[in-house]
Amino acid sequence: LNHNAVMDIRIGALRWLAALAAGGSAAVLQRGGGRPTLCAKAETPKSREALWSTHLGKRTVFLSGAVTEESSRQLVAQLLYLDMESEAPITMYIGSGGGLVYAGLAVYDVMQYIRSPVNTVCIGHCESMAAILLAGGEPGGRSSLPSARIMLHQVGAAGNGDQHTAICLPTTPPCVITPTTPRV
Repeated sequence: LNHNAVMDIRIGALRWLAALAAGGSAAVLQRGGGRPTLCAKAETPKSREALWSTHLGKRTVFLSGAVTEESSRQLVAQLLYLDMESEAPITMYIGSGGGLVYAGLAVYDVMQYIRSPVNTVCIGHCESMAAILLAGGEPGGRSSLPSARIMLHQVGAAGNGDQHTAICLPTTPPCVITPTTPRV
């Protein structure tokens, strides 16, 4: 490839990334004027479904966002389905700020009920009920990514004036997090 072809590919890649940021999600390699270019392609429900089916086929489930009745229902259904298929380990990636306690406890109970071991991985952050789910994983199968943060707090009644204290894991002072961010 000559210099101009390399530059065209780089410019095409930048346009593709800009299109992804604007809402596209998949890429198509097209030939235009004899040179390959990358064009953004809109995500379709079919491509989204194929992505989740691929992860489910690899016995991987996700909890991202709040723990709600809907996310709980989906996780319970996926865990029961995977356990019905095989007793092989299931990996659950969790990145959540927590949410509804009873919805989370439904997931926790199913994690303990099924025969398949559930390995849990914290991605980003696990707080409150999400941290309980993380801790509910198979002993020896609980982990977090290097930059992930885990936060547990005391149980308290909402609005009764009780003071809540938090336990952050790993126990890194907040002032250390700020200098870490530019390195990432």
